[in-house]
Formats: sequence, structure tokens, C-alpha cells
Amino acid sequence: MKKSYFELKNLNKNNIYKILKKYKLVRLKNLSIFSHKTRDNKNLKSFIDKKTNIIFLGKTRNEYYYKNKKLPKDKEKYINTCHQKFSNNPPHDTERRINQFRKFIKNKVILDFGCGTGDFLIKSKKIFNKGIGVEINSKRIEHANIKKINFLKNIDEIDNLNIKFDTIFLFHVFEHLIKPEEILLKLKSKLKRGGQLIIEVPHANDYLLKKLKVKSFINFTLWSEHLILHTKKSLNCFLKKAGFKINKVYFYQRYNLNNHMGWLVCDKPGGHTFFKNIFTKKENYQYSNILTKKGYTDTIFSISKN
Repeated sequence: MKKSYFELKNLNKNNIYKILKKYKLVRLKNLSIFSHKTRDNKNLKSFIDKKTNIIFLGKTRNEYYYKNKKLPKDKEKYINTCHQKFSNNPPHDTERRINQFRKFIKNKVILDFGCGTGDFLIKSKKIFNKGIGVEINSKRIEHANIKKINFLKNIDEIDNLNIKFDTIFLFHVFEHLIKPEEILLKLKSKLKRGGQLIIEVPHANDYLLKKLKVKSFINFTLWSEHLILHTKKSLNCFLKKAGFKINKVYFYQRYNLNNHMGWLVCDKPGGHTFFKNIFTKKENYQYSNILTKKGYTDTIFSISKN
């Protein structure tokens, strides 16, 4: 028998695979090895279901890793680094989210789950009525306290506040969760009746990954902390299983045509910075619009009502 057969059979020990299998989002006979390495671990494999296109890791991080992930010792330097425009990240990503979801923020009681150092809460502070962040990584909270944001280390600590939220946000957090089912149910219990849950995640049908199959991009995108690359179907399925009755999933393109040129020509991220003058704002918009219409965006987001 082929080695890959045994690797596939061993997936029964993988919690993420068990959940996907239980929800009928993947089937063993449809699985194949998608890649033999990730960005930070050359020995970590990822798998893809050929019918649903869902991609997931063969092994997962444990909770201890996330709680104790080391960060730079210099707090001020770390904060400044987090708040500057990274060459590898879309510029003004936080501002875009604030504008995009303004009606879910303005005068609302909000929770940013997996908030990191609290950039979203810091920059929307003048808009919301009350904002709280949950961050499992204690090191990040230590850094973020410089900005005096209300942080909790665990979602269960919310019970002590006797508070319900109008809106809960998860920005590129859901794909990291070791126990996504459990977390969704807990988040639902913290929402007011009619409250909104907004989730933004990387998309398994990203154009560079799905259609162009750019190897350097695939190796960069796959990461030991990204346990699942979701599709519209899988994200919607998780939400329905958690009891959210009104779910809408949308396609959104974070990175522009200049960025894609960086991958195609130079095999590296940051093209939206070093190729920023190649295509105009209008041309970048038209390109993103095409990807959105065809469903090949790098990102999907959901808006669900409790």
C-alpha cells in the first residue's frame, strides 16, 4: 500500500478531521494530500477534500501553545510593529473593517474575540458604546494593556460581567480554533437576542491557490496555526450546527492585483507595496470585483443572527 494511505487513515486521531467528517464536509475516499509542508513546519502536511475543496492540517496545535506563544520583549516596539502598515498585509485593514461593519459597531456593545493587541477596539473606541476583547495569549494582553483596552483571557470570564453583546467579531480567528464547535456555542450564549456574529476567514478557493496553483503562495498560506481553510459551505455549516438561523456568507478580496503580480513574478508577498504603481485603483477594483463574482476571493465573511 502507498504511504499516503496510512497517512490518511491516521487522520482519525485528528480532532479537526473528526469534526469535518461528522458534519459530512469531508470524506476519507475524497481526501488527498494537498501539500507536504507549511510555512513554519516543512514536515506538516495538509489535506484537501476533492469535492468540497476544504483544506485542513494533518495535526493541530494544542491550547498550551496559543496561551504561551512567545512575543518580543520590547512592548513598545511590538505595539508599534503591530500598528504599522506591514508590507505583507493589506494597508488599512482595520479601518476597512470598521467602515465595512460600522452599523454593527456604532453605539453597540461589542466583543472582539481573538483580538490580539486590540487594534480593532482601539481604533473603533469612539464609535461603540462598550467594547471588550478576549485574547487567549497572555503575552499579547500584556503588550496591549499599554493602550488600556478592556481584555479578558477567557470567554468564560464574561459571565462575571453580567453582559450580553450586540455584535461579536472574529477576524481571522475561527480558522485557528482547536474546538470550533464549542466556541461557537459559547459565543452564541453571549449574544443578545437578535445579536450578530461576524466571522472573517481565509478562503480555500483563493484564486492563487485554487486556479493558478502558485506553489510559493500555497507554501506561504499553509501555516501550522491555520487548522482549516474554509469554503462558503463549510462556514455556513458550522454556523447552522451551532444554532444560528440566519446566516449570510460573502466573498471578499483583501489583496489586489498588484499583490497577485508580486506572487506571479517574484514568488513573494507584498506586491501591493512594491508593485503599487503597476495597476490603477480602478483596475485593482475591477480585478477584485471579478474574483468576487466568480467566488475566487482570498477571504470570506459571514454575518449571522442569533
